[in-house]
Amino acid sequence: MRVNSLTHVGHNRNYGVTASLAPRERFSVDLAYNYTDYLQNSLVCFKDAPPTGVTLPVVTNAGSCAAYDPTNNPLLTDGYYTNQTHYVMGLVVFRPVKRVTTKAGYSITSVGGNTPRFNSLEPDAALHYKYHQPSAAAGVDLRHHLTWNAAWNYYQHSEGTSDGPTAPRYFHANNTTVSLHYEF
Repeated sequence: MRVNSLTHVGHNRNYGVTASLAPRERFSVDLAYNYTDYLQNSLVCFKDAPPTGVTLPVVTNAGSCAAYDPTNNPLLTDGYYTNQTHYVMGLVVFRPVKRVTTKAGYSITSVGGNTPRFNSLEPDAALHYKYHQPSAAAGVDLRHHLTWNAAWNYYQHSEGTSDGPTAPRYFHANNTTVSLHYEF
């Protein structure tokens, strides 16, 4: 196969900041933010034809791959993929008495992105979703080096679009954990 030209642009950027504030011995706050930006953009030559009666914008707007191999790769298109992810978290830790520690927090992940749809049955929703997670926990020091812990997390995933043959996916769950922590 002869390749006359190839164009590719891409980056993966990640920025984050965290802060832990402890103004008093029995009270503290943790905060975090993270941003990820991903881009991949290449000319893509592929051999495919949609089923009869199906129109795909990617195929309709594709150019010729004559420079690559006209007998095996009839379609040339922009094979881009973008993804932007935001993550935010906050956690408050409070110790009402010396042997008891309580925690309450919340985090959210929000994702948005784009890619060409080579298949009309392919849902776009995996690139558009929000993931919520509130949490709470308590720990009690039973004796030296032994702590009883209880925690609760709620997970909620919801997709922000209904492109494709299915409705946006949604799920949630409540999780609890009880444990003993021993240090030696």
